[in-house]
Amino acid sequence: HPETKELIMRPFRMCGFVPYGTPIVLFVLLPATAASLPLTALAQAANQSHNAAVNWSNRSATKGGDPFKDCMRGYAAAVTGALTIGLGSNMLVNRLKVSAATKMLLKRYTPFPAVACASTLNMTMMRLPEIERGIPVYPVESNQQPSSIPLGESKVAAKAAISSTAVVRATLAGCAILLPQIIYGGMEAGLGLHLAKRQA
Repeated sequence: HPETKELIMRPFRMCGFVPYGTPIVLFVLLPATAASLPLTALAQAANQSHNAAVNWSNRSATKGGDPFKDCMRGYAAAVTGALTIGLGSNMLVNRLKVSAATKMLLKRYTPFPAVACASTLNMTMMRLPEIERGIPVYPVESNQQPSSIPLGESKVAAKAAISSTAVVRATLAGCAILLPQIIYGGMEAGLGLHLAKRQA
């Protein structure tokens, strides 16, 4: 940890967010998961559990508040948000008066808003006390290294840091969930067209 110097377990380091989170994301993207409400709930809960563990391990060491309570608040909000959006989207698609193939196509994209919104909500709710209290701001010395003595605490810096992190989380969700589905859909359509031409 950059502030406490405590050892962070490998799966919960920021550099481990993608490699250790990928199997969970693959579980979220499976067609069987999209077709099953219980599997969708399990996949979203597992994904937000990993996010909560990453958030807890990389939490700010700023004094004040209760870090464990903040983490649990973020986790509860994220799981609730993920399940509401994920299950709600699937139920909405099921009610559409379209073909089964179209429903399956639409269900490929329902994990993205659920994961993106819940991941952002998880991080924001957990770090809400930082917005309320502010975070330490350090002067930059001549060698471009921050000083070890803070100038004070800034709420503006906290909002900027959390906003930037939220954008990154949403972008990561898009790269891990939305982009592969678009590429896969294009490859599937291209293969279908190629087979149709060969049969003709």
